[in-house]
Amino acid sequence: MSRQSIRFVVATLPVVLVLAAPARSQSLVWSEEFDGPPIDSGSWTFDVGGSGFGNAELQFYTARPENVFIENGVLVIRALRENYEGKQFTSARLKTHGRFAFKYGTLEARIKVPDLQNGLWPAFWLLGRNIGQITWPRCGEIDVLEMGDSASIAAGTVNRKVSAAAHWDFMGSYAGYSGSTTSPVNLNGAFHIYSVSWTPTLITASLDGTPYWAIDISTIEANSLEEFHRPFFILVNLAVGGVNFVQITDPALITAPFPARLEVDWIRLYDNAHTELYFGDDSAESGAFGVFTETTPVGNSVTYGTDTELYVWNNLASVPVTPFEGSEAWSFNAGPGNWFGMGAFCLADRNMSNYSDGLLHFHMKTTTHHTIGFGIASSAAGEGWLDLVSGGEEFGLVRDGNWHEVVIPLNRFGNIDFHTIKQIFMVRGQAPAAPINFSIDNVYWTPSVARPAPQHGNYGVFTETPAHATAGQLTLGADGQFYVWENTLMPMPGSPLPYEGSASIGLTSTPGPTWFGAAFTPNVKHNLTAFRYPESLLRFAMKTTSTVTFRIGMKSGNVNEIGQKWITFANGSDPYGFVRDGQWHVVEIPMSHFSDAVDLSEVSQLFELLGTNGPITNIQIDDVAFMYGGAAIPPGGPVPGDMNCDAVVNESDVPLFVEALLDAALFDALHPGCSSSGADVNQSGSLNGLDVAGFVDTLTGQ
Repeated sequence: MSRQSIRFVVATLPVVLVLAAPARSQSLVWSEEFDGPPIDSGSWTFDVGGSGFGNAELQFYTARPENVFIENGVLVIRALRENYEGKQFTSARLKTHGRFAFKYGTLEARIKVPDLQNGLWPAFWLLGRNIGQITWPRCGEIDVLEMGDSASIAAGTVNRKVSAAAHWDFMGSYAGYSGSTTSPVNLNGAFHIYSVSWTPTLITASLDGTPYWAIDISTIEANSLEEFHRPFFILVNLAVGGVNFVQITDPALITAPFPARLEVDWIRLYDNAHTELYFGDDSAESGAFGVFTETTPVGNSVTYGTDTELYVWNNLASVPVTPFEGSEAWSFNAGPGNWFGMGAFCLADRNMSNYSDGLLHFHMKTTTHHTIGFGIASSAAGEGWLDLVSGGEEFGLVRDGNWHEVVIPLNRFGNIDFHTIKQIFMVRGQAPAAPINFSIDNVYWTPSVARPAPQHGNYGVFTETPAHATAGQLTLGADGQFYVWENTLMPMPGSPLPYEGSASIGLTSTPGPTWFGAAFTPNVKHNLTAFRYPESLLRFAMKTTSTVTFRIGMKSGNVNEIGQKWITFANGSDPYGFVRDGQWHVVEIPMSHFSDAVDLSEVSQLFELLGTNGPITNIQIDDVAFMYGGAAIPPGGPVPGDMNCDAVVNESDVPLFVEALLDAALFDALHPGCSSSGADVNQSGSLNGLDVAGFVDTLTGQ
């Protein structure tokens, strides 16, 4: 799927011309059946954005339910022709990066491609899981299915020709080898089996069991084929256009019909004598984890020179310092007039998924008032930074030349996939006006704490009305903050009158930026599954006279654009009865309008405000609360009261609830896949009469 317009190099061409179908005596060792209803986040994540992905592709990849969903046991990737974030098309790209990878085996998928004529580019392919460390093509790539190339467009065979390929690095230059077959019938509109057989000596691609392309990978040194003897992860996507392969970069020349659906019934991996499986959960770190510490008790840590390297990127000179603990510390001088930075680079991704609601600890001493940023980076997503600005040291830094502990909630780092951490600690700063010095020691991570899970009532985010916080309330400062993004907003002048209580949030755009954004961000993600019911609401009061378009949103997880839902407020067509008359109006948004995209079990942004079409003159927000919660879903457990396994509690659960109370063992025998433990509504560990009242409250949303 990746392409580059650079020199093609192949030494002794590692091609096999005689093909034979592999024998089907292998055992199934991994599969994705797409039973749903949600896409399994334990196996899949997404590539998102509109970067073109090295090919000048025309779509914006999203994780929205409009573009990717499971329907009747089939994964559907739906490409749409629509204006979205500066692109004219949207689609989706899924990957098992950081969740599952394998080396050698037979991988098959039952796929139905859409009508590709012309401009669509479906792909089912593999990438080396070390792509975060050595980039493409040195990570290697195996394309199992690609269709829609420019040659097939010219030949009129775009819906019949399927290609396979291998891409790698040959002594510092790109190398690749591809092949194709043309079916006598159109492949769109019906399911077909696309497969690749991969052994230590040979990679073979097949269509419906008939091999059509192979490459000899046994000559490892002669042809620099190390890539194909390392683990790969799986990708599936539907691209639109591109300077490579399709060779259509004008949206007006995309003539394929939309919506276009790429459907995947299943993906299955069969073993051979050499198959190796790599599950992300098997390598997940736990307990306190050391980055640069000598005396803090940790369960595991990086080892510099073995699995991690410390790189000074720019404008930092090491100087001696008395450590905070142990015998070593990092201490640097940064000169004026140039940016500075450094990072602890992991030579293989670290699975830190048990830390996304944990803490980054370090000790620091400095006297500079220069802004210093701290960050982490991931291979499957991007990097996140938090700038410590002088005067706003909420995380513990005091700039008095003494050692002070800094503690940063890891949920504060955006666009991070914690399954694939490649930079476990980074420091940066813009060019200082004068020389500065800073020292760092005792760097370590501590794991996630339990997420707040308000239930059976209303949860206040920013409210002074007791009735709107019967199930608890976010305490600003202790539990999180209202953060303005990149200094794009500032307080409104004067003393704006609140809707209720003594204070509201009044904002106006900072001069200069043409966009603005802010959010209530908790230190620890919230489990808001109690607000999954039809009557559950996000309620807030808002007023403005501005005519600029803005969006209200919620987000789950830490990766940009994944778990994100925005609701647009446009002048003249504002939803939910909102009026831009400078008066307070109560806005009530059903939580179902968010929960189709937001994972309510891990809400990382409780309330977001975003505008991208110019500055806003005034906006006030007050009395923000989640209303009408029932029972929360415990981590990893069944929905309390959900007896038929549909993730909601309604009238259909009543007879099953009674059945489980009367005879739990019989219920479990008669209803495989469901559990009588769902009747333990009060989560006491046993079924008894007290669960009846809890079930009634859950059923009625009380």
